[in-house]
Formats: sequence, C-alpha cells, structure tokens
Amino acid sequence: MLVDLGKVVHYHFDKVTHRQKPNFTPNTNFQILYPSATNNYIIEEEDTNEPPVLRARPTWVSSDENKDQIQKEIILEALNQQQFTIGRSMKREVQIKLKAVSADHCQIGYSNEKGWSISEKNKDKLSSNGTFVFMKSHNQMIEHEPSDLIPLHDGMVISFINYEIRVNLEKKDASVIQNEEQQIKSANEHIAKTNSEFQTTVKAHAAVKVEETKIEHVPVAVSEVVHVPEPVVVVAKVDVNDQHGVSQQDHHEQEKDASPLAEPSIHHEDEHVHVNLNESKEEVDHVQKPAEEENVDGEINIVEEVKHAEAVHHAEVANLELA
Repeated sequence: MLVDLGKVVHYHFDKVTHRQKPNFTPNTNFQILYPSATNNYIIEEEDTNEPPVLRARPTWVSSDENKDQIQKEIILEALNQQQFTIGRSMKREVQIKLKAVSADHCQIGYSNEKGWSISEKNKDKLSSNGTFVFMKSHNQMIEHEPSDLIPLHDGMVISFINYEIRVNLEKKDASVIQNEEQQIKSANEHIAKTNSEFQTTVKAHAAVKVEETKIEHVPVAVSEVVHVPEPVVVVAKVDVNDQHGVSQQDHHEQEKDASPLAEPSIHHEDEHVHVNLNESKEEVDHVQKPAEEENVDGEINIVEEVKHAEAVHHAEVANLELA
C-alpha cells in the first residue's frame, strides 16, 4: 500500500509479514484498508523464528522539499518493540527531516490480533498536514487499475488534489429517512416538470443582421461652360488732408454745410468712377464697400460684387446723359 506523510512524501510498503493471521473485527476506530486481501497475508514460518517485518521505500518527494532529508528505506521489526513513532524530531524511531512533517507525526504498531497498523492517535496532538493512506495499492497505480472497495467510517477524511471531504455518519430513524426520501422524490418531480416546460418553449429567432452599404460619390461632368464676368473695380479718391491736415472740427463743419439734396459730382473716365466725398453722404453710402485698404497714395479701393457694380455703372451713365 501507499502512505502519504504530510502531503510531501509517499512511501510504498512493499513488504509486510505477520507472525499469524490477524483476526481483529473492524470497527469505527479500526479499519481494514483492503478487506479483499485478508487472505493474502504473508505469515512467517514458526521454525525460522523471524519477527514480523515491515519495509517501506519512498516513491515521490515534493519539489519544495530536500530529497536528502528523507529515509531511503524504512525497515521495522516487531521483535522486542511493538510501537514505532515517525516524525521530524530526533526522538522518533523513524526520523524524516521534512518541513511539512510534524515533529511527532504518526506511529506504526504491530499486534498478533491487528497485524501492522498506522495511526495518529495516542499522541499529544495531531499532525499539521495529516497522514493519508491511498485507496489504490502501488501495483494498482502502476497498472492503472481501479481501487478496491474501502469501507467508510465516521470522521474519515477523503483527500483529493485540491480539496478534502470528511465523512460524518449519523444514525437516523426510519421516519426521518422516509421523510428525506419523499423530499428527494418531490425535488426530482419538480426538475422533470421544469424540463418538460423548457421543451415546449418556442425557440426565439435570431435578429436579422443589417448591413450598411457604402455609397461611393461619382463625379458628374458639366456639359456647358459657365462664363463668370470679371468684377468691376470702383476707385474712390480721398484727399489725404482730410485725415492728416484738416482738423476734426473743420471736417464736421464741411459735413454740416453739405446739402443733402445736392447731387454728387460724378466723372466717367476709362470705366473708373471718381466720387467727391464733399457731396452728400447718403449718396456715397449708396456705393456699398465690403472691404477697404489704404495704399501709399491715400486711395481706397472698393471691390464690389459683379452684378451690383454693373447696376451702379449703368445708373451713373444714365445720370450723365440727363445732365
């Protein structure tokens, strides 16, 4: 069989002999690991006077531990001694110097009635990381065979890789068992009813996936050529003295004396219109100026839109003809 000490080392008990066949009846405090193997006990011959022997060898050591700190082979002979203690302390008959092994970890004993047994009882306290017996023998693990049936007892701990289960056996009356069976039956009926309702449920259709189509812009050729007339430039001459040489008061008096009914003096020269700023301010404002720029000669160029400039030009020509 295989024994795990502290979950850091496994020992395979590959040789176990007895003085006679054990006949102790199992109970909650004493369990036979492999009941089917009770007929396979190895009995020492009486003529040889050899004591019962137990031999164990390590098969696995955790990578977190030092392999040199374990017993390479454990041999116990039940000649004058019946109990053997195992632990990290030097006071133990079998010393295993691993950190996860307690100072007084467990003990192995022998008696003619029980044979060889391993336990943590009759100690001051239990080990920190426990002692576990594998459900499979070493040969079953090598051959990948299923384990034997092992009886459960109260307080038994079944350890898996990442968790453990503790067995608690409780005595129950027949009425309690019947009530629990009825609850289990009702729960199963509820589950069956729920499953039948799910089977009649209409399966929802998946939503239709809408894909967007990208529209490419196609250039359109122009069949006719559009002629845009050139803009007409209107130039207004401004006397520089009005800004630098003439005082603000004189300029105000000139604007006051100006008659609002006086017609502006317009001279038509080479498609340029000269406007005298001394004339009526309302008539000058009739020429809308979107932008003004002052050059070196003191002239302000007023650029108007094409259609408006042509209208002003035709009006001026008409006024000249009437004059």
